[in-house]
Parts: sequence; C-alpha cells; structure tokens
Amino acid sequence: MKSSWWLLALIFGAVNPAAAGDWPQWRGPDRDGISRETGWRSDWGAEDRPKILWEAKVGIGFSSFAVSEGRVFTLGNDSDTDTLWCFEAATGKVLWSHHYPMPLDALYFEGGPVSTPVVEGGRVFAIGKRGLVHCLNAADGTVVWSTQIAEGEGGSRMPTWGFSGSPVVQGDRVLINAGAFGLALQKADGSVIWRSEGAAEAG
Repeated sequence: MKSSWWLLALIFGAVNPAAAGDWPQWRGPDRDGISRETGWRSDWGAEDRPKILWEAKVGIGFSSFAVSEGRVFTLGNDSDTDTLWCFEAATGKVLWSHHYPMPLDALYFEGGPVSTPVVEGGRVFAIGKRGLVHCLNAADGTVVWSTQIAEGEGGSRMPTWGFSGSPVVQGDRVLINAGAFGLALQKADGSVIWRSEGAAEAG
C-alpha cells in the first residue's frame, strides 16, 4: 500500500455495507488476511466497477484501515502532526479525530505513520512511529490513556524506520512489536506488564 493523502472507500461499492463484517485490526478479524464475506466480485469491467462512495484527506502515511461497528479508523500525518481518524463507514463523515505532534520522519519513503489501529472492547489502540501509544474511546475519541514506550529507563529502542508493527490485543494485554521479543502493556491503563531486555530493535 503506497503512501497517500487520500482514503478511498471503495469497499462499500463492492458489498452491501449493512451486511459487511468488521475488520477491526491489521489483516482482519483472525489476523490472517482472509475475508469471510460472500458475494464478492472480481470480474468488474469499465462499465460496472464499484463506485467511490466517498473519499477523505487523511495525511501522509502507510497505515491501513480498521473497521468496527460502522466506523473506519486510520492514521495520517500532516504538518508534523499525526491524526487518528474515525469516519462513519457508510458516509465518510468525520465522527472524531485525535491529533498529536509527530515528525513526518521521511527515510527512503515519504514518512508518516506505518501501523494500523486495532479496535477491541469499544476502544481503539494505535502506535506512532516514535513509540507513542494511545488508547481512545472508539465512540467519541476521548483519550483513555497514552504512554511512551521509547523513552525513560528501560525504554524500547526505536527501529530505523520507527515503530511500524500494529498493536495486537489479547485478553487484558496490548502486545507491541518492540525490542527483540516484544512488549506487553496493560489494556486498562497502559502500564508495562513485561518487555524485552537489552538494546535490540524490533525485528
């Protein structure tokens, strides 16, 4: 997926949005990249290809999309500011957005956030390239907690291209690709449960 200023909601022209299932994290519900939807077509011609129902300017980045309970979430960067966006899936209306300072950090590519948000239990979790992790209320965007995993004593070393792995929620933990063997945060408050020792980067 190339860096882009635009979010194109093509999928809603391909299947019935009322019947569509959630895609709440990177690579889908089971993290295997397989959709359980039915009724898809791939033989579109120039005359009957899916229509673009809406589009939105989200900023530069490589973040993909999480879809949950009629909302679409993604990240982008504009003017050294990352934004976590929440759109109404059917119309593209901005339901809320959360902004925080973050350099574009272009390095061999345009820069911007690389990870994809994950939605679980009514909350959305996202990580920026420099290790700032957010947990927000998925309904209204209020911040539940935020924590910086790359600073302070024992902090995780920032990889060359920044933190790019998408969070994974498992039980009461948020798992992050940080350090040689990962990092686990408490889902409720963002406190560290365990982390890799040493100065190794995420692989």
